[in-house]
Amino acid sequence: PVESISISMDRATLYLGDTLVLTAEVLPLHATDRTVTWSSSDSSVVTVRDGFVTVVGIGTATVTVTTTDGAFSAECAVTVCERSLAYVIEDDDTVTITGIGSLLDTRIVIPATIDGYTVTRIGSDAFMNTAIVSITLPDTVVEIGANAFFGCELLYEIRLSSNLEYIGRNAMRGCESLVSITLPATLLEIGDNAFYGCRRLVEVYDLTPDFFVTAGATGDGYVGAYALAVHTDASADSILSYEGDLVMMQYDGTRYLVIAVGTSVEEIPAVDGCVIYCP
Repeated sequence: PVESISISMDRATLYLGDTLVLTAEVLPLHATDRTVTWSSSDSSVVTVRDGFVTVVGIGTATVTVTTTDGAFSAECAVTVCERSLAYVIEDDDTVTITGIGSLLDTRIVIPATIDGYTVTRIGSDAFMNTAIVSITLPDTVVEIGANAFFGCELLYEIRLSSNLEYIGRNAMRGCESLVSITLPATLLEIGDNAFYGCRRLVEVYDLTPDFFVTAGATGDGYVGAYALAVHTDASADSILSYEGDLVMMQYDGTRYLVIAVGTSVEEIPAVDGCVIYCP
C-alpha cells in the first residue's frame, strides 16, 4: 500500500500568463496503485491538470495532489500577482521607479500614479542595461536619475515628461538606437555625459529657454553631439520613420536617409534627397 506522497514545491509565486509544472512522488516505489488526482482550491486563480498549473487570475489558491490508495495528500500554496515595475514610496509620499521589476514587455509606459501615490522620479540605474525599446514617462515625472537608462542599446524612443526638470549624469549614455529626443521647456539641468554614445541621436527638439543646443556640440550632456537637426519648434520637420539602422528624416524640405556603416546596399530604400552614413 501507499505510505506517503510529496510535492516538488510547497509554495510558488506566479504572474499572469505564467505556467508551472508540479510533480509528485508516491512512496514506496513498489506500491501497487500509485495513481494520483490533482485539484485547485480556486479555479479562478489557477487550474491544474496532471501537475500542469495554468494561471487564470490574480489571487491565492492551493494546489493539492492526492493518492488514490490511502488518500494521502500534499499541497502547494500558489500566489498569483500582476507583473509590475519595481518602485519605492518616498518620505514625501511620492513614488520613485527603481527598476523594471517583473515586467516582460519591452515597451514601457510609466503610470502617473501607483497605489494612489504620484510617480515623480525615475531612480538611478533603474533600467540600466535592460532590453527595453521604448518608454513613455508621465507628466508627473520631474527627475531622471543617474544611469537610469545607461546601456539600453535597443531603446529607440523616450517620451519625456513635459514637466521634467533634471536629467542625471549618464542617464541615456550608450542608448545607441535613440534617434530623436524632445527637451521640455521645464528642463533645468542635464548631467555630464547624459547622452554620450547616442550615436544615432540625429534629431533634437530643444524647447528649453536656456540651453541653446547646437548640432555637433558636446555640451549639455552631449545631447546635440550627434545631431543633424536641432529644432526649437515642436511642429518642425521631423524624422519620418526608423527601422533597424535606417533613419528617414525630413529637414528643410529635403528627405534624408541616415545609414549606419555596415548596412547592406540591399536594405537601402530609394530616397529623393541625400544619403548620410553615420559611423
